[in-house]
Amino acid sequence: LFVVEEASNLTDNSNGLLIYPNPADKNITITIPNILSQTTVEIYDASGKLVKELHTSEQQTIVDVSDLRQGMYLIKVANDVVNYEEKLIIR
Repeated sequence: LFVVEEASNLTDNSNGLLIYPNPADKNITITIPNILSQTTVEIYDASGKLVKELHTSEQQTIVDVSDLRQGMYLIKVANDVVNYEEKLIIR
């Protein structure tokens, strides 16, 4: 029995939403296929404090995270179709 695992810094969910790279240090790219409405992106620190928020209507958005300290964050992406959250590591 062989198990093959591929290391990747892409995070994909069932809606086709991509957030990469993760871990990140300068920028992250968020790709939302078939975007139909304005999308809100929120990043929270480990204490639950909102540290970054932006609104986009673009299929692909680059978010500058270079001003965030190293650590674990929660990123939330929401619109009429997508309501997604995941851990984001800043290094």
